Amino acid sequence: MRRLLSALLACFAMGCYVAAPVAGPRPALGTRVAINLTDSGTTTMASQLGPSRGRLVGEVVATTDTSLVLAVRTVTNLRGIEETWTGEQVTVPNAAIGTIQAQRVSVGRSLGLVLAIVVAAVVAGKVITGSGSSGEPKPDPGTQ
Repeated sequence: MRRLLSALLACFAMGCYVAAPVAGPRPALGTRVAINLTDSGTTTMASQLGPSRGRLVGEVVATTDTSLVLAVRTVTNLRGIEETWTGEQVTVPNAAIGTIQAQRVSVGRSLGLVLAIVVAAVVAGKVITGSGSSGEPKPDPGTQ
């Protein structure tokens, strides 16, 4: 039961996110955001992110009139390949930002994900243990 509860909590923490436009000129501190860089922003940010990186997702740590500081969670290159980061702070100049969207956890989608994982785990458990059979005892292959 403890393992199941831990798995459910992990799934919910992973969650499904939905994006929405940022309300106001600046996202609030702590807001999870997705930033798509401009073409020139990709070049400008190469020293911090690596070459050909086009999208960042992370939490807003600080804002100024000229930039945002993010604790980065993922970076996606221009080919769509996503890299996981562990909260490294990156300063993104306003001129490098193409679009910015706030991300929030979708409770409905997250619960659906949890439900799907639980059902899959139960089915897999029954298949592995063989308790999904007809209930009739299997004959011993050594007796005829």
